[in-house]
Amino acid sequence: MKKWLLIIFACILLMASAFAEETLQNVVIYFQDGGMALLPAEIGNDAEALAAYCAQYFPGRMYTTDGDSAALDYDATLSEEWTKAHYGENSRAMLVRLVKLGLTQTTVITAQGDEVTVPSHCLKFADGVDAQHLLGFVYAPRTGEATIREKEGGSAKAIGKGKTGKVVAILEYDGGNFTKIRYDDIEGYIRTDCLIFHDGKEGALWTGILHINGVKDGSKTVTIRADKSTSKAKVAAWETGTSVIVHAEDKGWYTVEKDGWVGYVQSQYLTLIQD
Repeated sequence: MKKWLLIIFACILLMASAFAEETLQNVVIYFQDGGMALLPAEIGNDAEALAAYCAQYFPGRMYTTDGDSAALDYDATLSEEWTKAHYGENSRAMLVRLVKLGLTQTTVITAQGDEVTVPSHCLKFADGVDAQHLLGFVYAPRTGEATIREKEGGSAKAIGKGKTGKVVAILEYDGGNFTKIRYDDIEGYIRTDCLIFHDGKEGALWTGILHINGVKDGSKTVTIRADKSTSKAKVAAWETGTSVIVHAEDKGWYTVEKDGWVGYVQSQYLTLIQD
């Protein structure tokens, strides 16, 4: 009997020891901008102490202790090559948040607590999407908007509207009638023929300045269209003097981009700036 009591007591001690070791483990916190930190157990396992510590040493940086859940909060993966070039040879591909999405050099992300501009083709938004369909912008030249649906198919529940010209991340593409996109904070499906795809690589020809009869003082606005015709839907009205990225020219119309929007403007309203 005493022998069994000793065995039971020893088991209890082992379990208590294991529990103590578990509660004393250091804690890894994961930041939404891709960073990680290893904190002492007395901080990481105390919610108030953790919040105070992060507020003092990592102000403004959102974090979690759940690595799997943290991954759901990221918008994209920044390539290992770019990360190494800018954050050191020992760096790995970095999970980042999007601030502003553009077709080429105009994507802004939050990385290591800072906002930086990166080449769009260095980002990956989802596995399985080929490089030629990395990005796109909404193309709805007649009505000015396209329906975003919860699932594939024209009868699926509508969850939002995509305005023509808006740059979006491609999350699923198989060449079918519908493509999954991220439009700001909405993830859903849009008709594939309502998208113009882009590979995110450098494709801009020049920069340009909008004007009306040479006036560039912001006193007037220039209408940006969804296609190369004054009868097509309006993307935006940008002030004269606004600087835009110019991607292409065709029959008196330029394809221009600014702040995550793409549209077309007549050549008479644009002065090119060539380096």
